[in-house]
Amino acid sequence: MTVRCSKRPLQQWLAISTLAALLTTAPPATAQTLADENLLIQTVVAGLELPTSIVFLDDRTFLVGEKNTGRVRVVRDGTIVGTALDLPVATNDTHGLLGLTVAPDFDQNGRVYIYYSRATADGEPWLENVVESYRLIDDELDVTSRQPIVQFARDTGQANASCEGGKLAFGSDGMLYGTTGDLSRGDFENPRIEQNTDAGATAAIGGIFRVTPTGDVPADNPFANHPNPMVRRWFAVGVRQSFGLDFDPITDELWISENGPEVYDEVSRVLPGYNSGWLLIMGPDERNATYERNDFLTFDAQDLIPLTGSRYEDPKVSFLQPIGATALVFIDSVRFPAYLRNQMLVGDTNFGNLYRLAPADTRDALDLPAAVADDLVADSVAERNTLVFGTDWGITTDMKLGPDGFLYHVSLLDGTIRRIRPRIQTADLNGDDAISESDIPAFVLALTDPAGYAKTYPQIDANLVGDTNGDGRLSVGDINGFVALLTE
Repeated sequence: MTVRCSKRPLQQWLAISTLAALLTTAPPATAQTLADENLLIQTVVAGLELPTSIVFLDDRTFLVGEKNTGRVRVVRDGTIVGTALDLPVATNDTHGLLGLTVAPDFDQNGRVYIYYSRATADGEPWLENVVESYRLIDDELDVTSRQPIVQFARDTGQANASCEGGKLAFGSDGMLYGTTGDLSRGDFENPRIEQNTDAGATAAIGGIFRVTPTGDVPADNPFANHPNPMVRRWFAVGVRQSFGLDFDPITDELWISENGPEVYDEVSRVLPGYNSGWLLIMGPDERNATYERNDFLTFDAQDLIPLTGSRYEDPKVSFLQPIGATALVFIDSVRFPAYLRNQMLVGDTNFGNLYRLAPADTRDALDLPAAVADDLVADSVAERNTLVFGTDWGITTDMKLGPDGFLYHVSLLDGTIRRIRPRIQTADLNGDDAISESDIPAFVLALTDPAGYAKTYPQIDANLVGDTNGDGRLSVGDINGFVALLTE
């Protein structure tokens, strides 16, 4: 039996190869919205073909990966200026060019990391998923510098349909983290460790991997001493399909989004050795969710495959009706107002929404609206809508903070990258869209004569744009932050 990764609206991504072939013109433009009137949406670049990922090289230049062409496009100052690399990719289902990141020491070694579905030519049968690194030289990724990092091989004894993840990110520890789906492997009739269906055989897929920049297994990986070398690279297992990961800027802990089958998408905190529960558990353990892949049976955390050093933890929020969760990003930028800093945004495929999730003060849970907080599940459309932060964003494939401190959003079908930014950025006290010496008198006026400032600059809330230390008000405590922004 061949089991697809999804039977629900996520198929609009799975069937994207066919859909793209049918599109002779761009889909009708729909105005994106945000629930925060203090934010502005700007188009940065359009005309990309099914973009899936973005990575910044400097304050003028970024790279964009295209799913079905296998091209890594170079965008500078809002213009596509070339192709850094053109890889042969499989394109059916979720196959394609899926992830990009750069080395922490990119300024020294120029290494760019790419996750893609290898084929002999674009659109040819899938051979394997690989992560490779290349050196960027003069806007081109040098093919002679290719370095294999991770391989997820084809296994003729297991299903290889879809669910392959592909997001990459370096942690503050200098290690490379990446998401892989389960490629529909590990069912009960062909069980595997990563899918919690066997204690011995490995699927070599279906988790979060953690490796060194050259692809070696770090000695402090949670399963580094496991007898099977395929298991040693895992940071987490039991992951069905993840299109989003980012690190909490306060704790450095990893968070991911995960797609469920017929029920339960998740957003989870991932500690070392995390077992997300697939394919036995989706959503909170106590819900005992049943679905086709777990044979409509109920399971508990004690039924998961025990790995030394592993741990199960319920997701921090789940969506009973799957949203097709995708990119996940923390707003780690002083350019945004204090009430948004270090909060999380998550995109989707099914509804075109962006979701705002606020971590609790302890950062180990989410501060959710009352309707969702009681059981950590959005059980209805009404409950889901309490988390919606933006609408009409299409299929979100990536979100990253740029060097300018603003948020960049990648939309698959319309081939567009947009920027989300405050209408008036932090420290711009005179509202001229620049942080310069001309803001010094306005900053002093706001501190010493709030009424006079409000009269002079009625369109600007000084507490909003002058609050550089994030305590929710303008005070002398903001002086150091103001000087830092002024002189950076």
